[in-house]
Amino acid sequence: MAGLALDERKGQRPVLPCQLNQSLPRAQVLRRRVDLELVSRRGRRTAGQLLALTCISRQPVTCERRVAFLLRAGIKRAVDRNRLKRRLREVYRLHRDNLPPGCDCIVRASAGAAQLDFHALVAEFLSLARGAADAC
Repeated sequence: MAGLALDERKGQRPVLPCQLNQSLPRAQVLRRRVDLELVSRRGRRTAGQLLALTCISRQPVTCERRVAFLLRAGIKRAVDRNRLKRRLREVYRLHRDNLPPGCDCIVRASAGAAQLDFHALVAEFLSLARGAADAC
C-alpha cells in the first residue's frame, strides 16, 4: 500500500488521507454572540442565489480568518441540515484562501442550498468570495 500512512496505535491498518485530522480549527469559528452581531450589523454583504456571505475586516489585521455558518429554518430534516453544514465547512476549509486575511465572515444558506451538489456550492462560494475580497 504505497502512499498510505500507517497508524502505529492501530497496528498495520492504513490511514487514508480523508481520515487525517483536516477539520476546521475551533479558533477559526465565530462563536460569541457579540462577534456574530458585529459582523451582521457592520459587515459588507454579498449575496448569491442560495448563499450569502457577510464579511468585516478585523483591526488589527491578523492572518487568521474566522467564519460562522447559519442555516435558514426551512431545512426541516436534521440530516439535511447537518449534511449542508458539513459541506459548507469543507468548502470553506478548501477555499478560505480566497477570502482576505483577518476577516470575520458569516455564511448564510437558504433552504434550497440543501439540494445543491458539492461542486455547485463551491462555485457559488467562490463567486461570493470574489465579491467579499473586493468589499473588505
